[in-house]
This record gives sequence, C-alpha cells and structure tokens, in this order.
Amino acid sequence: MGAVTIPASVISIGKGAFSDCAGLVHAIISDGVTSIGDSAFRGCSSLDAIIIPASVTSIGEEAFRGCTALTGITLPPGLTSVNHTTFMGCTALTGITLPAGLTSIGESAFVGCTALTAIALPPGVTSIGGSAFTFCTALTVITLPSGLTSIGDFAFDTCTGLTGITIPAGVTSIGYGVFMGCRNLVNAVFLGNAPAAGSLLFPDAPRFFTFIAKSESTGFTFPNWQGNRSLRMEDSRGPFMVLRDNTILKREATFDFGSHAAGATVSRPLAIMNTGDASQTFTATLSGDAGAPAFMLNAASLSGPLAPGASALITVSFLSTGTGSSTALLEIAGSTSGPVATRLSLAGAAVAPVTHVRSAYLKSSSPGREDHF
Repeated sequence: MGAVTIPASVISIGKGAFSDCAGLVHAIISDGVTSIGDSAFRGCSSLDAIIIPASVTSIGEEAFRGCTALTGITLPPGLTSVNHTTFMGCTALTGITLPAGLTSIGESAFVGCTALTAIALPPGVTSIGGSAFTFCTALTVITLPSGLTSIGDFAFDTCTGLTGITIPAGVTSIGYGVFMGCRNLVNAVFLGNAPAAGSLLFPDAPRFFTFIAKSESTGFTFPNWQGNRSLRMEDSRGPFMVLRDNTILKREATFDFGSHAAGATVSRPLAIMNTGDASQTFTATLSGDAGAPAFMLNAASLSGPLAPGASALITVSFLSTGTGSSTALLEIAGSTSGPVATRLSLAGAAVAPVTHVRSAYLKSSSPGREDHF
C-alpha cells in the first residue's frame, strides 16, 4: 500500500483504520470527511505526506502517533484542539501549521517531536496540556499567544534548544516542572503578574538564569523568585529590552568603556530581547562618534526578525587608535515599538602607554657604597 485516497462518501475515518500500515507513504482525504478517529494512522512509519481537507473538524487521540517519516502537516481551519498524543513520536516533523481557531493543545500532543524547531500558537489558544512539548529537543522558538491562561505540568520538559521564553500577561497558572531539563534557558520574561506556579519550574537552568518581570507586576520577589535570580525591568514602556551582563539597561543610559592604553581594542556584548507578543525586527545605529579613538558596532545578528522571548547579541567595540577621549550614541529600536528606543551614550578614552623603568643597583667604585638608579 503506497498511497490511499479516502473518498468524499466517507464521513468518518474510524479508530485504528490504518494503524501500523508500515507501507503507507501518501494519504489524501477527500473533502466531505469530517473526523479522523483515534489511532487512525498510528504507527504508519513510512507516511511522509497527508492532505487533510477543511471539512475535518475533529482529529482523535494518537491519530498520527509514531508517524516517523512525516515532515510537515497543515491542520484544517475548523479544528479547535490538538488532542492527547496526536503527534507523539513524530520524530521527523519539522513544521506544523495550526489553524487560527485552535483553542487548546492537549496533553503529550507533541511529545518526542525531536525535529520540531519552531512553533507559533494561534491567538485563541488558552491552554497547553501537561507534557505537550516534552522532549522537543530541537525547539528553539515557541510563541505563546496573549490569550494563554494555563500551562500544564512538564509542558516543556527537556526542550534543550530553548534559550528564552516569554510568558504572556494572561497566564494565571503554570504547573509543576514545566521547564525541567531546559538546561540552556538563559531567561524567562513574565509580562504580567506572578502566576500560581508549581514547584521546580526551572530546576535545571544554568546558574546565570534570570526571571525578568515588569516593574508594575505583583507577586514576584526580588532578587530571587522560585529559587532563581530575578530582576525588575527598569522601564517597561516598550516591548523590548537591552541587557548588559544580564542587567537590564534603562532607556537612557551611559555606557562608559573607561580608559585604555592606545592601541587596545575593548569589546562589550549587549543582548537585545523581544519581550513583546509578536515577532519584530531591530535596528542598532551608531552615530556622533567624535575623537581620535573610535567605536565600532557589530549588529549582524539583527539581520532577521526576533520571535517573542528570543534574544540576539550585538557587540560594541572601543578602538583606541590614538590618544584622547571619544563619545558616541548607540540607538536601538524595534519595528513594533513606535517611538520607544534605548539610547546609550558611549564614552571612552585612550591614553599613551606608560613606560616603566626598573630600578637597579650598580656597584660603586668606592668601597662600601652602592648607587641606586
């Protein structure tokens, strides 16, 4: 069985209809079919493509579990939920298109989808079930919608590709161990008040992991919350922030490189984090450089958009090519931030190298006397 076409005369694909059909490669479901039953295509290990029509409004539990050759799928517009273990173990799945009307992600829906790199949940999704994305080890970007209210236990357990996450303001409940095993997570940005949270939210995050909350948020404790370092946003007027050494910079700040010997180059990294609810592009502009020493900017990482919660590193360098002082202005802005920008006044000085003369004792020609030079 290489391919199968399910005719329009069929209203429902029954439970386990094609379960463990290892030779099935392609499947076309005709318009008119309204439901796909539990385990309908479970274990179809060669299935690499399936077309699901708009008429389908229900997909059962484990419907595509273990379809290890499936690389992508588009879910129909009438679907409102991804059920329990629907795509569990789909290890080749790199992308999925979710319908705008989706409201929930079921428990273990995408467990073990180890090739899934990014997913954007539609704005209507209000809940993510327990273990929904557990062991999605390649997942680097997940966009959580503003309407989300709850995240279940272990929802992102062992998502080792995640480096940042933004929790929308509407989230009021986060379960136990949601980010357990996320050992590369650098920060978590909370856009609202502290949710009711289970324990061991981030037990495996690196030592420099930081919670970041808006200045007006309530329920957080500083400088630690849930056993991890926590920071307040100095200024939350815009949907992004700039960090230096994991410290949030104010919108108007001075960035002093200090004094350095002529000929030295000193570089400092800055992290730009998108704390908004939508992807946006960023620009970093260096202007007003004055003086013999010069500043240089490397902002190549800003060539593409940043998803909510994602960060990019830029580097500012002070090149002490002569002697004297130098100033410049670094302005960072986001595409959805309106007039809000971060403006950093740069300063640095280059000084002539100091020549050190070592003292020495020389023997005098006169007995019992030494001359000190």
